[in-house]
Amino acid sequence: MQIVTSGFDLYNNCSLNYYLSGLGNNLQSLHGLTNFGTNMAFRLLSSSDKTLEELAKGLLAKNYYSVGYSFGGFVRNLLTVQIPVASTTKVPYYVPAGRYT
Repeated sequence: MQIVTSGFDLYNNCSLNYYLSGLGNNLQSLHGLTNFGTNMAFRLLSSSDKTLEELAKGLLAKNYYSVGYSFGGFVRNLLTVQIPVASTTKVPYYVPAGRYT
């Protein structure tokens, strides 16, 4: 029962539906596949993207926090996933429901 609860907690807190939607968009059409391939090539060949370097450094140093953080950043950038933030302090134009005029 704890495994099932942990799975739902992971799904809710990590917003996996955004990642699954990004993965689905990249694998469902020829346009998505070419976009995914171009994005992957850019991530592997670009010197401006440091997530793979940080991932390699973390693996060599056996720093699992760095590995997880770098891998998460790489996947987020690769799938072009942006999780929306519903906070009035982080997004100044966010208006809570019921306050529309």
